[in-house]
Amino acid sequence: MGAFTVSGWESKGKLSVMRQHSRSFFRTGGIFLAIGIGLLCPSFHTVSFLIAPLLMLMLFFVFLRISAPLHTFRGSHLWLLGWNLGVGPLAYGVIRYCGGEEILALAALMAGLSPTGTAAPVVMGFLDGKVEYVILAFLISTLGMTFTLPFLLPYFLNADTSGLTLAIFQSLGGIVFIPLFSALTLRKWWPPARQWYRKTQNFTFLLWITTLCLMVANASYFLHQNSTSWVILLEILGVTGLICLSNFGMGYLFGGKEFPHECSQALGQKNTSLTFYIAITYASPAVALGPCMYILWHNLWNALQMAIHQEPAEKTAEKSPPTP
Repeated sequence: MGAFTVSGWESKGKLSVMRQHSRSFFRTGGIFLAIGIGLLCPSFHTVSFLIAPLLMLMLFFVFLRISAPLHTFRGSHLWLLGWNLGVGPLAYGVIRYCGGEEILALAALMAGLSPTGTAAPVVMGFLDGKVEYVILAFLISTLGMTFTLPFLLPYFLNADTSGLTLAIFQSLGGIVFIPLFSALTLRKWWPPARQWYRKTQNFTFLLWITTLCLMVANASYFLHQNSTSWVILLEILGVTGLICLSNFGMGYLFGGKEFPHECSQALGQKNTSLTFYIAITYASPAVALGPCMYILWHNLWNALQMAIHQEPAEKTAEKSPPTP
């Protein structure tokens, strides 16, 4: 009887390890699969109208798990905003000083000026981090850039950006605030809804990689339609990669011992859709390649993070004694 019980426990332990491995493969492989499908199927851009509702549904589940995020405010949020405002102009200045083309410098500027991505809190939830910190960083970054960009961009672009603030609010208002207020209202009147996030993590991840696929398909379609030379494309790819690496790295430093991963995610994962719109509207399609390329870099980094995050969990599952 005892042997049978131990055998049963061992089976449960092996099953737990198998589930952990399959979850790791599903999440890490899912990101690469979404990026690959998006790159190879630019025709999916025709259903890009689904991106907004998918983002809203993802954010709704994320907002269900949070309490008021203001208690997570730290000085690192201000460092994050300062770097967000400075890295784009810095990259522009360095490229122009070194003799780089104006198109390359402006593409780097747009990639650097992108605020925190709408899906950054979603990804931080998958990484088991403090989502409230990232949500507050998103709000501070978005509001800060919204009111600053109309005054900053005329120094670099020969365009009137006076209507940009209203355009940004119109673009982000519904996507962010509708799921936020809906989730907070539901939490207040039906507290068990707070547990939905844990029960729907796999579903939320599926929503995210579907959104990612559509975003990459949009970028792929734009690249196919653009006649920019391969030399410029490779230069923009390299520069945006360096900007992405510096964003995640500086975010880790700004976050200190308390929020290194959260600050890194908030600074590294960008709302490139916003700066893509700005570049197309106020600059040129070639300049919009900066945000397009950044999409690939920050999502490749997300895939790497998820793979690293799953390894300790898998080892713990393997070493932990089975429980009856």
